Amino acid sequence: MELRIKGFQLTDRMAQAIEEAREVKRQEHRVRMVAFRKKKKETQEKLREEHQQLEQQMKRCLEAVRNDIGVPVGNCYLSKMQSLQELVVEREAIQCHNAALRDAIDQHGQYQRLLLESNGQPIPDDRDESAALLGDGEGWRVHFPTGAPSFYFYPFSSHERDEIVNALDPGYASKPISNLSVGTLFGWEVYRTLVVSESLQARSLHAWFTKRLNVSLDEAFKISIEKERELCPILATPMDWNFGQHFDIDVQPLQEVDANTCMVVHNIAGPSHLRYLCCVRRAQWELLSGRCRLELCMVVVDSKANKLIREAEGPHDDIAWLTEGGASITLTEIDDTTIDVSYEHQVACQNELHAGYLMVQWSQFVVQVEQPLVPSSLLSC
Repeated sequence: MELRIKGFQLTDRMAQAIEEAREVKRQEHRVRMVAFRKKKKETQEKLREEHQQLEQQMKRCLEAVRNDIGVPVGNCYLSKMQSLQELVVEREAIQCHNAALRDAIDQHGQYQRLLLESNGQPIPDDRDESAALLGDGEGWRVHFPTGAPSFYFYPFSSHERDEIVNALDPGYASKPISNLSVGTLFGWEVYRTLVVSESLQARSLHAWFTKRLNVSLDEAFKISIEKERELCPILATPMDWNFGQHFDIDVQPLQEVDANTCMVVHNIAGPSHLRYLCCVRRAQWELLSGRCRLELCMVVVDSKANKLIREAEGPHDDIAWLTEGGASITLTEIDDTTIDVSYEHQVACQNELHAGYLMVQWSQFVVQVEQPLVPSSLLSC
């Protein structure tokens, strides 16, 4: 018998040899697959055994930890972990209760205003209502026109005010150290240092910008009053902030200390509102040479009362309070047509990248300060 395959003729013997070769390959493939499945099954069994052993080991470790940190509570024996869990649950319940009470108070206040408006009666100020709640005639809730979350402010006591003002006496600004110089920018001598705590948990950026300008002190003072808002430093800004948002910042006066000193709050809007209480002070004094010096100081301030109020209201994920930092602008008269300008700024930063962003913003600010003081044709680079 003959077979024809693709133009070739095969005898029965050749066809049988080919078929036997194919069968051998099939048998070998079956053997390999059986061995593969067997090995896979053994591997899975081994992994299951190891997993069970690790689970047992983890249970023994957890049991040992619970036994080690256990503390007696009355007639019971509770672990610190259980105690902490109970405290967290209790704290969450209290915060929810406080939030419900605040909502109820706000709703009551709205109803009261509607009733007073309908009867033609005067509407009491929020400050008066808040002060009545305190019982000592002080404190009020601060609202922002942009709709940012409000907060309760408790005025600084006379002792607290004196401590703050004394710290801002003439000479508050420090002089830059020569070995901290990092170069010049548009004629400004720039000094910079980044202080990192030993634990690497906190970083503080400290920078100085100095330059001599061809303008009289009287003219510079007049311009600084006219352009007070745009020449006022912003003590802290988040990573995604840019200088074009300068006028979007909420600034609310809170407490007047004297004719040259007041307390304000700054709120920088964003996904998380960054805000701080700040003492602003203007000072003028005469040097030994007979020349004058003007200084604007701004420093972040806080008090025990305001800190306690924030803690009582509970944490807000969309609000971050700054508690340290400061800045100062000093104008020193050299002669009738020349002044030395020094800008100092110090604030906490997240990391080296954030410090770089802050240096860019502060550089933009000093250029913003210089532009109205000196005609563009006289700007030096």
